[in-house]
Amino acid sequence: MEEIFATWVSNENVRDTSSSGGAFSALAVEVIGAGGIVYGAAFDKDFNVVHRGVETVEALASLRSSKYVFSSFASVLPEVKSEVESGRRVLFSGVPCQIAALRKMLGREYDNLLCVEVICHGSPSAGLWNLYLDRLCQEHHRRRSDIAAISFRDKSTGWKTYSFTVRFSDGSAVSHPYTDNPYMMAFLRDLSLREGCFRCPFKRGQSGADITLGDFWGVETVAPSIDNNRGVSLVIVHTARGRKAAANLRRMASVDEHDVIIHNPSYARTAKEPPARKPFLKMLAKKSDPIAAMRIYIERKPMKRLKLRLKYLFSR
Repeated sequence: MEEIFATWVSNENVRDTSSSGGAFSALAVEVIGAGGIVYGAAFDKDFNVVHRGVETVEALASLRSSKYVFSSFASVLPEVKSEVESGRRVLFSGVPCQIAALRKMLGREYDNLLCVEVICHGSPSAGLWNLYLDRLCQEHHRRRSDIAAISFRDKSTGWKTYSFTVRFSDGSAVSHPYTDNPYMMAFLRDLSLREGCFRCPFKRGQSGADITLGDFWGVETVAPSIDNNRGVSLVIVHTARGRKAAANLRRMASVDEHDVIIHNPSYARTAKEPPARKPFLKMLAKKSDPIAAMRIYIERKPMKRLKLRLKYLFSR
């Protein structure tokens, strides 16, 4: 490990539309400015999450902000390999296992490739995301084609109190604080993570990433002078190549690894499978009402959970 620090970008629009402080965009702009290409997770026209490459600063908006779904990325790897081997500068961003997959496929180091991972809590499957999104549209009498934008980390309610928001083409929206959204709470309580996420070997930079990015949770305790609830990026540099790429990022505060692990434990620790996960997935497999199933298993009060379960059973 070379360095850990906190930062945010000076462009207020970029910071506000990023999950944290916009460090990814700053790294990506530099690569694009040098004629390079940047790969990351984006929504396709049907709001599936896929990896794609972008070559303009304007197109970076599609890669910005977290998408809490395991992205379809395998099909883009041959393109990444071709770009890297041509000598073009490439930034590839993803969760740690995706970085490790790219590294293994390439089989050697390339000075023109910058690998940037995000601190990963774990990833729900694309199948679960599709079940949820279809049901949400059904509840609100909409089709996927009516969706204009989705944000898992809508900061209009604050960085620390972000919302899950779906905006429709007619200007209306469905928005919930993340603590009230069943998809987000199933994710945060580890109910919807994929099986492999409970045995992840790529924590603490072991994926081969040059840089790890994440939210600087705990900033109000560790560095309160830079906390304004608009988002602060945590930057963890692992390699000399990463240090060179991060050279132009502003150092708002130095951070100790101990503080990172306390406030963002997913950097160093794998999630533990909760006892309720398998019953939860079994209920989801029936596909009758995924949102109702999520609400049952995220409800903490036993009596309310029982009432939700009975309502679910009698509505089938």
